[in-house]
Amino acid sequence: MRQIYQRLTSPPTKGKAPSAMKELGMDYDDFRDANHNLLPIQQVFEKLATRMDKMKMSRTDKGAIYAALFGVNASSAAQALGESYKDVAKLDKKVQQSQNMNKGQGYVPNFHKRIWTLYLSSGIVSNKGY
Repeated sequence: MRQIYQRLTSPPTKGKAPSAMKELGMDYDDFRDANHNLLPIQQVFEKLATRMDKMKMSRTDKGAIYAALFGVNASSAAQALGESYKDVAKLDKKVQQSQNMNKGQGYVPNFHKRIWTLYLSSGIVSNKGY
């Protein structure tokens, strides 16, 4: 992931990456918002996957593009993100929702209370002294 972010934040100007972007008809600025901030990773890979799907690229061709864009070491992770960006977006949404639970305290404090109640009711621990 580190290499993917490095390539997105400091894109190579030489080598295979610029050629791959040209082949896709894209620019690294396509991965930034109006304030020039990097888009969330699932949006970056949605754009890439959508473009490659429109070009009817095979899985092998997509792998070659990901390797060119992000390097051979990161190509497997990039391909996995390209194939699962919708799931990453759903997970991100669930995390955001869980952070807003319990008046902004998130899921963990409530979870702790539930576990403690379970321990007390099962007799694993006693409530003496509390």
